[in-house]
Amino acid sequence: MTRNTLSKFLVLATLALAPAVASADDAKADTNNRADPTAAVHSQRDDGARVAYYAALTTIAERDTKTAEITLDMSREQWEIAVRAQDKEAAAYWTQRHRLAQAEAREARARADRYRVERDSARADFEDSAAEVRAQR
Repeated sequence: MTRNTLSKFLVLATLALAPAVASADDAKADTNNRADPTAAVHSQRDDGARVAYYAALTTIAERDTKTAEITLDMSREQWEIAVRAQDKEAAAYWTQRHRLAQAEAREARARADRYRVERDSARADFEDSAAEVRAQR
């Protein structure tokens, strides 16, 4: 999957799940002292949507990291070829491309770490909500 396709997927996933993610935080605040089983089920559903949303973002960031690592390897190989051929322009291009790939890899790793934390938090909220639903039945 290309980066452009992943970006489109991210936008679509954001649009589809953003209301659920936003309402999940509201539901948590509004239903901390609830006894209504319907509210507990809705909270569980919202938490499940948050888990899916952040899992998708984590997967995308991990794939972006892998793509950047492949680009790093490829740019290093092309730079070596350019140096052996004494092609200064090509060597300069591949040096720049390598630096860009390093920055992309750092950014993708940071995103993956951030989304992993969010996903794990959402999963813990989901497990709490599921336990609450089971307790009310």
